[in-house]
Amino acid sequence: MKNFEVIILAGGKGTRMKTNIPKLLNKIGNEPILEKTIKKALSLKPKKINVVINKYYSRFIKKYKNINFIFQRNSLGTGHALKVFFKKNKNIKNNLIIMMGDAPSIKIHSIKKVINCLKKSSFVILGAKIKKNFSQGVIIIKKNEVQKIKEYKFLKPHEKKNGICNTGVMGIKNTYIKLVNEIKKNKIKKEYLITDLVSIAKKSNIDVKLILTKQNKFSFGINNIQELAAHN
Repeated sequence: MKNFEVIILAGGKGTRMKTNIPKLLNKIGNEPILEKTIKKALSLKPKKINVVINKYYSRFIKKYKNINFIFQRNSLGTGHALKVFFKKNKNIKNNLIIMMGDAPSIKIHSIKKVINCLKKSSFVILGAKIKKNFSQGVIIIKKNEVQKIKEYKFLKPHEKKNGICNTGVMGIKNTYIKLVNEIKKNKIKKEYLITDLVSIAKKSNIDVKLILTKQNKFSFGINNIQELAAHN
């Protein structure tokens, strides 16, 4: 499938990293986290790449002149980042692949599976099985159908035992990108959660397909120094 574009969400504060530099400027090898994510998106050869950033990552604008950068001036969550993007890009003609700026180590072939699945499906999410879940959102499945993604903070004890977790990679047909307008601010976290798109899609009778990657810890975003060290 060639009629797709990528959006990388990289406008968050990244406070859990607790380093002296902005989260996505921390390096894996010799490259900043965000740089590696951008290069992964480029290797997919989409029609267009969009990156939602905050002021700390403006250095990438000069380096990647063919990429569409959008500033998220108020960091109100991943759902808000997508809202900011959609507000400035109303007439999206391509299907959309969503990637997280802090997750540069997901295998290319796993993302390509999501892209290929979009040929016949309207909404696709990439999940990964892990044995012990300490922080990841869980994909809730009932009667062999994806129902929603539940953030780790809101999981009940028995739900934490579900080994199928959300990687953050999503694919949406351009027809349904407007669903982002239905994301409401979470009353507890005080931000807009992109994971709410799944339950919104289900309420709109849109079937959500699940693709699994064989990876585990490298399929998720980097949130602290320990996770960063594991990637180096």
